[in-house]
Amino acid sequence: WPRATSGRFIQTMSRGNGFLEKGDAGAALAAYLEALRLSPESTDVRLNLANAYLLDNRPADAVRMCRETLSLDHNSAAAYYLLGCAYLRQNQPEPAAQALQQSWKIDPTVPALDFQMGLAQMQLGQTTDAIRDFEEVVRAVPDHPSAHYQLSRLYREAGRDADAARELGKHQRILAASPRP
Repeated sequence: WPRATSGRFIQTMSRGNGFLEKGDAGAALAAYLEALRLSPESTDVRLNLANAYLLDNRPADAVRMCRETLSLDHNSAAAYYLLGCAYLRQNQPEPAAQALQQSWKIDPTVPALDFQMGLAQMQLGQTTDAIRDFEEVVRAVPDHPSAHYQLSRLYREAGRDADAARELGKHQRILAASPRP
């Protein structure tokens, strides 16, 4: 963090991160907005704000933070990823797919990217592409229950009933083995 190495900035970011991890979007937003005042050029703060806005179900504000981040760092895979997630939350699959594709061009190694791209492809009605994306997710993260569930839906839609039943079974086994909160 360029100018962002002051003790107060680091404490404020850490406090915001703690709130974000606990799911307290309001407190995280307050901390990150304070951190942004302390270091107005920080892309890290903007990315954290985008995450907090998504947690707070404010995707338009997340889009704004991602755009600000990209104006400062055109090669931020994280900003493109979060931008795609924010567009998906607003039921805008075309710009979501474009943002996720740009993130993938910068860093293709993130399984969560394939999952979000699969969701965008589903919304666009691109069943074959969505299946490919979700298959990639379960190759990378075999116990990803949502990816197995989405695959079951897509396989059924594609007339692949045996594959759909297999994926639904995997989804149910993973959920059954997961500890309950």
